[in-house]
Amino acid sequence: LVSHRGFHNTKDRNDKRPVENSLDAYETAWSCGIELCECDIALTKDEKLVLAHDEDFARLSLDSESANSKKKVSDLTFREIMSMPLLSGARPPLLIDVLRSASAISDKAKLVIEIKPGNQASAFALARLLARHPDLRASVAMIMSFDASTMHCLKAELDRSIPPEVDETPG
Repeated sequence: LVSHRGFHNTKDRNDKRPVENSLDAYETAWSCGIELCECDIALTKDEKLVLAHDEDFARLSLDSESANSKKKVSDLTFREIMSMPLLSGARPPLLIDVLRSASAISDKAKLVIEIKPGNQASAFALARLLARHPDLRASVAMIMSFDASTMHCLKAELDRSIPPEVDETPG
C-alpha cells in the first residue's frame, strides 16, 4: 500500500483529513500503519526542496487569490512559501522535515519521492540532500520520475556524490 501525497482525500472536508503533501498528511498515514507514502518535490528559488504536486499553490493555498499562490514554486523563496498557509493553516513542508519525521516515527515509515518531468534541478538538489544526510536515506523507499533523462541525471549525481557502501563481511 502506498498513501498518495500522504493521508488525504480531495473529497473530504478539509477539517476531516490533512491537506495533501503536508507534514500532517504523512505523519497521520505513518501513525495509522501505512508504511509507504508518495510525495512530489519542487525546488524553490533559494534551492530548498519542498513538497508540492502542482507548479503553484493556487489549489491548496488558504488565500488562492494571493500573488504568491499563483507563482511557480521555483519562483518563490522558502520564506515566501512559509508566509503562505495551506487550506489547513499549515505551510508546505521541506522534504528534509518529512524525512526526519519518517525516521522518528518508525523504521518502516518511508517515502516514495516523485520528481516531476523536466525538473532536473530538483534531482540534483535531492542527490545533494541525500549525500549530506546519510542518516535519512533509510527513510527513502524509492525515487521515481516519468522523465528518463531526469532519472539518468539523478543516478549519475548519486553515483558521484554518495560513495558505494563497503562490504566489510569477512572472507
